[in-house]
Amino acid sequence: MHALSGWFAAGVADGSADTVLGRMLGAAIDRSSMQRAANTSGEVGVGVVNGTLACEGRLWSAIVGRPRWLDADLASLAERSGHGTALLEAYRRLGTDLLSQLLGSFSIAVLDPANRRLLLAVDRMGIETLCYAPLEPGGLIFGSTTEQVKAHPRVGATVSEQSIFNYLYCGICPSPGSIYREQRKLLQ
Repeated sequence: MHALSGWFAAGVADGSADTVLGRMLGAAIDRSSMQRAANTSGEVGVGVVNGTLACEGRLWSAIVGRPRWLDADLASLAERSGHGTALLEAYRRLGTDLLSQLLGSFSIAVLDPANRRLLLAVDRMGIETLCYAPLEPGGLIFGSTTEQVKAHPRVGATVSEQSIFNYLYCGICPSPGSIYREQRKLLQ
């Protein structure tokens, strides 16, 4: 089991960021591999279970799944320093075009608060998932599951009647919808 959760421009009270990240990642069974980080103001936070987390200056990255890099330099960096570090380097070099160099199953988050940018992505087949809840003005809570997103104190959990209809008649809640009105799922 692996998980990715966090927030961008959607702070929590001072001193409680680690607690909120722990609660968001709490559904994960293997807590021994949990990594969490948040900036001191609580405006940015990210955590992973069975994934890789990297932070250099004010640039943060998190990746879970089984990624493979097409670029030999990025693949070598991932072997030496972890996929999170390779993800930061790919973002610096290529921006959002880094996705053209990434294969396999993955969920990623690159948080760049200095430039007010957030990149969330999942693999092309949709093996991994990411759910999110937008907040006003411009904040975002994200996680591998709706339950993880719902664990953030600023996210509501109102069940959507349309999602119930979709589930009963189709057997799924198709993206970008989710079971909750306040949340969406990334399209693959």
